[in-house]
Amino acid sequence: MVHLDNGFDKDLYDFNLGVLKDNGAKWDMIGMSLYPYWALDGGFRTDEDQVITDCNDGHCKGVFYWEEH
Repeated sequence: MVHLDNGFDKDLYDFNLGVLKDNGAKWDMIGMSLYPYWALDGGFRTDEDQVITDCNDGHCKGVFYWEEH
């Protein structure tokens, strides 16, 4: 499992998971922390379904919400 915060930030996930993948790391699930309050405060979308869809596109088999506040 790979754990990342800011589940609303697709670029963060694409970058970090891309680096891991390019360097041979393997994982079967992503632990995602999502903080809707901070996402809205920063002007990001908070549509969890879209975030999961984005994350599943080539990166993993599933997403586990690690924490959500």
